[in-house]
Amino acid sequence: MKKEEWRDPHNALSDWNESHQNPCAWKGISCDAFNTVTLVDLTGASIFGNLTSFICSLPNLTVLTLQDNDFSGPFPHGLLNCKRLRKLDLSSNHFAGTLPTRISKLSELSELNLAFNAFSGSFPSAFGMLPKLEALFLHGNSLNGAFPRFVGYLKSLVHFTLGNNPLRPGAVPRELGNLIQLQQLLLYNCNLVGGIPTFFRNLTQLEWLDLSHNHLSGDIPASLMALSNLRVLFLNVNNLYGQIPAIIDQMRSLSSLDLSCNRLSGDIPTELGHLKLDAFNVSNNHLAGHVPDALDNPIYQEGFLGNQRKPSDWPSWKLTPFTLTEVDESYILCNLKEANVIASGGAAKVHKVILPNGESVAVNKIPNKSRTAESLEIKGDQQEKERWKTEVDILGLIRHNNIIKLLCCISSEQSDFKLLVYEFMPNGTLFDRLHGGAGPHEALQWTTRYQIALGVACGLSYMHHDCPSRIFHRDLNPRNILLDEDFGAKIAGFAVSVELDGLGNVFAIRQMRSNKYTTIF
Repeated sequence: MKKEEWRDPHNALSDWNESHQNPCAWKGISCDAFNTVTLVDLTGASIFGNLTSFICSLPNLTVLTLQDNDFSGPFPHGLLNCKRLRKLDLSSNHFAGTLPTRISKLSELSELNLAFNAFSGSFPSAFGMLPKLEALFLHGNSLNGAFPRFVGYLKSLVHFTLGNNPLRPGAVPRELGNLIQLQQLLLYNCNLVGGIPTFFRNLTQLEWLDLSHNHLSGDIPASLMALSNLRVLFLNVNNLYGQIPAIIDQMRSLSSLDLSCNRLSGDIPTELGHLKLDAFNVSNNHLAGHVPDALDNPIYQEGFLGNQRKPSDWPSWKLTPFTLTEVDESYILCNLKEANVIASGGAAKVHKVILPNGESVAVNKIPNKSRTAESLEIKGDQQEKERWKTEVDILGLIRHNNIIKLLCCISSEQSDFKLLVYEFMPNGTLFDRLHGGAGPHEALQWTTRYQIALGVACGLSYMHHDCPSRIFHRDLNPRNILLDEDFGAKIAGFAVSVELDGLGNVFAIRQMRSNKYTTIF
């Protein structure tokens, strides 16, 4: 084992001492009963360098896992000499170029993971010559060829993921119906067109099916309901139309269902209420009718947004735009998920939401005090509503390159929260850049610091002298200075209430002292 072939910035391989004849005690090494190396697992070691064939000098090596490192360059063809490999995991590195055309040399492979790299081009037919392959993970690359029909020859395949690849637009090939052992099929965001194929009914062992974020059209075939082992079904963000099949309750194992952002119509089938769903979303369709009693519950309310009918006591949302934007309130609301939270404090959270056009926005979800006041019968509720309206009216008037742009607000008198939608700042806050609050960063150069300071000064000058109504920030600090992709400064952290002078004119915007709601946009 020649660790000199690799760079090890964090000394993850510090105990790899070549003077020791037996490497079985080294980090990431496992051996069999005869003290011969069978496994090398260096997940997350941050190593990089040349992956030459030296590692294949280990005659009994069956598992090589180099996930989450910093290897780059083309696929390391020297690894094709590791003839006994059963598992090869090179995921989450920086490999690029085309997939290996001689991969069939690894005829013992049962698992191949090349996900989250930058491989491009088409799929070599040699991938269909791996008779023992049970798991093939290719998601998160830049593969742009046609959908690989060779997959249909991999009769032992149990897991197949191809999501997030810009494939040549095409239908799901019929050969996929041959994979009767398949349990996981993830084909999200890979340019699929046409209808959902009826031959999916052959995949009776399927537990997870994700066809989301494609261009699929037509109805949801009733044959899909025959997949009684299916636990997760994601068909969201397509062009599906027609009705939700009433026999959907035949999918007895289903626990997560997402049909949002399609063109489904008709009544919401009562049979949906027969399923025991942990996650459910049919928002942004054209559904009507009565919500099934079993789903008429606040925990499911976001799953019905953007349809024609909903329970009368659920919120009716209003979007107030301040600039030309493609923001849609239903789309924003159905993407307020925990996985999208980029900052939080107290009861407030900030979500990053990627719009259908690819633009990112920051959504500040603020607790609605007026709702609380109403429930406690506190006087002055109407005054607080007026303050909220005045605030968004004033912030909507601000137009300056060094002040965060408020795109719109989304509110409802029936809801316990309201939303402010801002442009997204990819470089976070000045505080994070100065003090490492969002992880390690390169130190800001003095020229960049000067640029930031000048931008803040320009923004303050506008607020104090050129704004239609003079605004005093009152809490300017590094947490309220945001940085765009070019490290341009944007002043943020404005109030959720306003102060008026004796003539009724806005003269100051009061800042939230705790900074809990304005950590990052």
